[in-house]
Amino acid sequence: MFRPANVISTCLLCLAVSLCLVISAQVVTRGYAGIAGYSVFRVVTGSMEPTLPVNSLVISHQTPIDSIAQGDIVVFYSPTGIVGRDRIVTHRVVSILHQDGVTALETRGDANPVADSYLIGEQRLIGKVVWYTGRESEGASVVGFIGSGFGFIACIVFPLLLLSGLILRGSITSIRRQLADARALADAEEAFQAENGTTLSQGEYEELYERVKAEVLAELKAKDHE
Repeated sequence: MFRPANVISTCLLCLAVSLCLVISAQVVTRGYAGIAGYSVFRVVTGSMEPTLPVNSLVISHQTPIDSIAQGDIVVFYSPTGIVGRDRIVTHRVVSILHQDGVTALETRGDANPVADSYLIGEQRLIGKVVWYTGRESEGASVVGFIGSGFGFIACIVFPLLLLSGLILRGSITSIRRQLADARALADAEEAFQAENGTTLSQGEYEELYERVKAEVLAELKAKDHE
C-alpha cells in the first residue's frame, strides 16, 4: 500500500542526514561549508569597515585566481599555517602580481592603513565576494550561532535525531501492531480448531504463529519499498 507520508518522511530524513554529513565534513576539513561553489561567512573584525561592518554577512563564490580583478573583495586563508586550519580573512585586492606564470594577490582591509604583509596564491583563495549585507544583520547572528558547536547541535543535530526518533517510533509501533494482529489471528485459529473438535499442539501453534509473523513482516517490508 502506497503511503505518501512515509515516502516524504524517509526522503526528508535522508536529505537531512546527507546535508548534515556534508556540512560536517566540510567544516572539519576546510573550516567552512559551501554548496555549488557558494559559501556564507560572517565578518568578525572591523578591518573592512565601513564596507563590511562587524557581524555583516558575505557570500563568496569559488573563482579562479586569474579571474580576480583589482578592487574585488576576496575570502582567503591567512597564510599563518596549514591550509584549511588557518584563520579565514575577507579583504580587498589592491594589486595583482604575475611572475613566472604564477598569479598572486596583494590584499588590504579597507580600514587598514597598509596592505597585508603576505600575498595570496591560488591555493589559499576561497572565492570572490559576490554579495554582502553592508550593515549589521540579524541573519549574521543566526549564522554565527549555528556555526558554533552548541548552535550546530541545537539547530541541526538535535532536530535530525528527533526526526529519526519519530520515524523509528512509528516503525516500531507499526511492527508491534502487526505482531499483535498475528497473535490474535493465531488465537482465533486455535479457538476455531477447538470449537470444531480439533486442537493444535504446542508445536503446531508455535509453527502457525511463526508462519503468520513471517508473512506479516514480509508484507510490512514490501509496503516500505512501494
